[in-house]
Amino acid sequence: MSPEEATALVLDAAERAFGRLGFERTTIADIADEAGVSRSLVYRHFGSRDEILTGVIGRITDGLTADLARRLDDNQSLAGFIEDAMVHVVGMVRSDPSLVSVFSDGVRARGLPVHAGSRAGVPRVRGARV
Repeated sequence: MSPEEATALVLDAAERAFGRLGFERTTIADIADEAGVSRSLVYRHFGSRDEILTGVIGRITDGLTADLARRLDDNQSLAGFIEDAMVHVVGMVRSDPSLVSVFSDGVRARGLPVHAGSRAGVPRVRGARV
């Protein structure tokens, strides 16, 4: 298995484990078990759960950024782009509710306050306007 394949395998497993157990309860052993690999392989590619969480969030946001960039090319107006972007993000969350857990746990892990969220049930950072 190439280093890129191993990294992707670990990130896929971590995303599932974080979504199911939450960041705080997920251990490196949980991620390794989910991926079907040893803990040493996980540590070979990531130094900590925080690094894994950063990788999971980075991969999700990279994909979202690419999707939104394509949508920007398709829209004539800023309002149309914003509407498409919001519909796309809500669709992502509806199709994979674990994303809410991954992102809210990521915010908490970095010491930012999170509270029960908006009308859509999505956690928001205290003080942020929606």
